[in-house]
Order: sequence, then C-alpha cells, then structure tokens
Amino acid sequence: MNSKPKGVPVKSVKKALDILDILLFDDFTHHGLGLFEIAKQMDLQPNTTHNLLKTLSACGYIAQNADSKYTIGHKCHQIGINNFFASETKLENQIFPILQNANKTIQESIVLATLSNGRRIPVLRAEHSHLIKLDYDAINNANIFSLSTGRILTAFADDNELAEIINTNGFPKEQWDNIGNMQQLTKTIKPIKQDGYIVVEDQELGLVTFAYPILTTSGRLIGAIGCYAPLFRCPKTKYNTIITKLKQAANKIILELR
Repeated sequence: MNSKPKGVPVKSVKKALDILDILLFDDFTHHGLGLFEIAKQMDLQPNTTHNLLKTLSACGYIAQNADSKYTIGHKCHQIGINNFFASETKLENQIFPILQNANKTIQESIVLATLSNGRRIPVLRAEHSHLIKLDYDAINNANIFSLSTGRILTAFADDNELAEIINTNGFPKEQWDNIGNMQQLTKTIKPIKQDGYIVVEDQELGLVTFAYPILTTSGRLIGAIGCYAPLFRCPKTKYNTIITKLKQAANKIILELR
C-alpha cells in the first residue's frame, strides 16, 4: 500500500491518504483495524502511524470503535451521503416520489435537508406535486437553529457533528430559546431525541413546522424531513397524521440509500 508514485510533493499527505485507502477499501466491512496492523501494511513505525491516525481522527475522517480499532469517521460517511444527494437522477427518480407521496397526503410543503460540515443543506422540496431542487443561495441565509429540520439535525447529530455545528454556527442564543452554552443545548435537545420528532408553533408568523430525523438502523444521522403549514389550516388533530407520514417517508428514504 505504501507505494511511491512520482510527482507527490508532500509525502506525509500521501501517507495519510494511504491510511484512509486502507480503512475505506481494504477493511470493506468497516470492522476496524488495529494500530500495528495498519503500521505493518504501511511499512511505517507505529509512532509515525499513530501520529497520522491522530491527525486523521482530529479532522473527522477516521474514528476508533468500541474495540479501539480504527475505522472510517463521520466525514467519510457524510461524503457518501452528499454524493447520493448530489445525484439529480437519484433525487428525481428515488427520493422525490417519496416526498411527493407525503405531500399528496398532508397537502403541505415537504422539505428534505441534510447536514454537511456543520451546516444545514436543503436538498429538495415537494410543493403542490412540483419538485424544487436545493437553492444554494438559501444555504447561507437560513440559520440552522431557527428551522425545525435544523433543530432535528442538531438534536440527532453525534458528538463530532454537534461540535462542527457549534463551531460553524455558534450557540443558538435568540434563534432558539436563548441557548448560550452546551449544558443548555444538551438539556433542550434531550426531549426532542426522546420524542423522536419536533413540532414548533410560531403564533407571530401564524406557522407550524414539523421535522423528523432520517436515521440508519444503527442510529447514524442521514438528514431530516420536514413540513410547514399555516396554523389556520393545520389543526392539532392533524399533527399525528403529519408526524406519521414524515416517519414513513424517512424510513422509505433510508431504504433507497442502501
């Protein structure tokens, strides 16, 4: 694995990428590899290998599992998710019909968003049976904490993803219950994780929003699916129907991602 192609100006970067190649492609089942096993494959001293592993881990590209073995990290998983959502064919043929079905039942706009490097990325919106693709201009304008899908992404993010969210956006403060530190944030997201969804009523705007997480069977966050509607046409008796339909759509999306 520790090949030496010509024209590689920074050898340490090449070594780090070689380690990533091992964890991505040689450990196909992602059960993890030990330090000495990786060092042997790399033909490097354990201390050198350990420093490279620590760097990759700090950057989120690898992680250690419960057995203290090294495997791919959350950023590698996110690359796979982003690649899927970046495919127009897959979005139009596999994901949009799911959102469209939910839209027909609920009769309100359905939104799909994902998390990327601490930011909420809007992917699709189904409105009146029309497909609306993500709007990159909206990415920087919408505060992650002010939106129900953003709050779901925050609540169900793992520790590394949550750290990236805070690093990118700061704490919510006035955008969400005046949360100004991690203790307050942890306290706020705990009931959301327990409920498994979120409903936010904004009397001032006359709007109610819903969001449900898209999670793998192992609990890894893929994204969030949400719905928003005017309060005047969304009585509380409709809430359970909306939440159930969002849950069904989230489960169908997971099946398409397999």
